[in-house]
Amino acid sequence: TQKQGLALVRDASLKPSELIQSKSRSVRGAFMHAFSYLLLGWALVGGVAHGCTLEAENIYVYDYTPAGTVVMPVIVKSPDTLDHAATSIDTQNAGMPLEVLSNNSLLLKSPMTGVKVLRITCGDGEKKLLIVNMIDTDNNAPVWDSWNYTYSVRETEPVPYELKVKPKATDEPDKNSGQRLEYSILPSEYSSYFSLLNPSQSVMNISLIKQLDYETVQQVVLILKVSDYNTTGQKVFEVNTTLTVNIINEDDTNPVWLNCTAGAPSGVCYVRELLSNSTSGTLISPPIKAVDGDIGLNAAIFYTIVSQSPSNIVNIDNATGALSLITNLPDSERYSIVLFATQANNGDRKTNTELQLNIVAASYTPPVFDSTLYNVTVMENNPQGLVVVVKTIDHLRRSVTYHLSGFLDVFSIGASTGELRAIKSLDYESKSSYTLNVSASDGTGWGFTTVLVLVGNDNEYNPTFDSAEYTFAAAKRENGLEVGRVSAVDGDGSTVTFSIMDTDYRKLFAVDAKLGIITINTIPANLAEKSYRFSVTASDGSRTSSVTVIVNFDSALINVANASVSTIPLIVLGCVFAVIIISVIVAFLLYRRYSAKQADSETGPRMAASCRTATIITT
Repeated sequence: TQKQGLALVRDASLKPSELIQSKSRSVRGAFMHAFSYLLLGWALVGGVAHGCTLEAENIYVYDYTPAGTVVMPVIVKSPDTLDHAATSIDTQNAGMPLEVLSNNSLLLKSPMTGVKVLRITCGDGEKKLLIVNMIDTDNNAPVWDSWNYTYSVRETEPVPYELKVKPKATDEPDKNSGQRLEYSILPSEYSSYFSLLNPSQSVMNISLIKQLDYETVQQVVLILKVSDYNTTGQKVFEVNTTLTVNIINEDDTNPVWLNCTAGAPSGVCYVRELLSNSTSGTLISPPIKAVDGDIGLNAAIFYTIVSQSPSNIVNIDNATGALSLITNLPDSERYSIVLFATQANNGDRKTNTELQLNIVAASYTPPVFDSTLYNVTVMENNPQGLVVVVKTIDHLRRSVTYHLSGFLDVFSIGASTGELRAIKSLDYESKSSYTLNVSASDGTGWGFTTVLVLVGNDNEYNPTFDSAEYTFAAAKRENGLEVGRVSAVDGDGSTVTFSIMDTDYRKLFAVDAKLGIITINTIPANLAEKSYRFSVTASDGSRTSSVTVIVNFDSALINVANASVSTIPLIVLGCVFAVIIISVIVAFLLYRRYSAKQADSETGPRMAASCRTATIITT
């Protein structure tokens, strides 16, 4: 129609090239509008991240964190990237215990101390500092610098005397944790002979405050304990060791006369008899004897006669102490002879005694025991009672009185019966044998015998551990690694052996049967737990004791300060990325739409020109 033709003419008033340019500008405007959304999205992302952003600028790693632990899973926040990480001091990472892995995490390669600083270079070139702090905790037991200390002291050493040995325990891994170590000496038979000066010093200063007598005890074993207290004053560890003090024997004791006659008068050691018809050269028996009072020195003894009363009738062999008549016996019933025993190597060490010599009728026969030596064994801790009965061979036709010499606080003898009894329980650990001298007298002469009492060892004590419970901290999970040591003693003096009774735990840990050293007995992969609790048994062959052992492994967890990431930025980032994606899609659709219109505009002018021509022709 004409209106249509006029419309086409109005459209056709623009040249085809101008119409195409106009439509192209509209398409470009729409695309730029969409692209602006894209730029806005990236700007919003940049506004949230502000370039390179670390997950945390300070992290804290416990000193017991094992090597091989990832201490920071992600160093920089997504979508930042990490191009480089190095120490701020050494860009070559020489000796650095930390390593940045390819997955953007931080690995503890080896145990660290103090503070480490890493310089982080992100993908956009921005540099950041990451500070890694080591937290020193008191999680290690103190370690003695020796499992057993030894020292020797003279028995004549003036007291007080400070021992030159200085036992010391250290806890080097926890030296910065504020811990306090305190020493002590555990109670024992001879612990009162020693004193500890200032228990809180860095070493043990031990003083001998009472002299030790070699003839009483030759060796003293002290149990030393170090207690580890944390900053709150709580005791967290106890570790024991031993100090063996050997007593040096010195010449400080006079000779001792042996086998004095039981029932002898006061001040008299020996009572001997001779027949009235004895002649010169007759030996007096039994012989007398003295020994060096210092056990083990065994100095030779020089014997002398100081006096004889009423006359000199006896001679003595200076080397052996043998007594013999030097003349026929004069008419007397009793003689008193004073003897001296002197050490051949030290004239100041001497002692005297008295021998009483009785003269009896030639027809007289003194009492005779049915044995010159009685051997008997008595088990320790047996009820008090009869040990043995000693008799003279003619006790039925002659009345005799029995006497006991020595150990009167332990044994007694029936004066008329000869029944030897223990008046208290015997203890093998205190004394394992007794040599008793028994005599019998009929009022005129004397008979002599010896009773050897052996004390049987009854296994009466369980092994005793030096701690009620053991707690050990293992720095790492490694097969064969020593984690600690248990110690036990047996009151019967028997050898103690150690074992782990639970089969399951024997697969994980082992204990040295003699030394009590506990080690890891499996591969690290089998030790998945943070802590293990099991029992170690000590045995003396028939009696056993058990103790609980706790092995703690270092946790892989760390305390990361300021390392938590808020979820709000993540939500914002998600929304921004959603806007970006939608903007791209919208831009693409607009572009397609305007591209289609551009194609239509290229055919439009041709149709308008044809219509116009037709109109003109019609007109």
